[in-house]
Amino acid sequence: MKKSKGKVSLTTKLADSKSVKVAIKMPKTYSARRLDDMNQDELRHEIDSLPGRIEDARVARDKLFGALKERWSTAYANDQEFITAYARAEAAGAEAVALMERAVKASRLWYQRYSGKLL
Repeated sequence: MKKSKGKVSLTTKLADSKSVKVAIKMPKTYSARRLDDMNQDELRHEIDSLPGRIEDARVARDKLFGALKERWSTAYANDQEFITAYARAEAAGAEAVALMERAVKASRLWYQRYSGKLL
């Protein structure tokens, strides 16, 4: 099992040819347990809780991108705060996508195991 470090790093090339790296800890609102290792009750609980967690992640992402849009016109090329805000918004977007992918995989796994049909 491959584990991710939970960080998103963003490298931005600035006007003066210096690169700035920003490391933002990615919020972890999902279970680190593999879906394949879950039993029927745990998998059902995971499937039932994912829509709410996806919606929370989408709201957080939209809020961060909204704040980013407000700063867009006043930011300059090497604005460290803007780069950090961009990295946070990007991490929130990545979390929302990861939760949606987990929902798809969980529902597919549920269907394969418990639908009663041979695939």
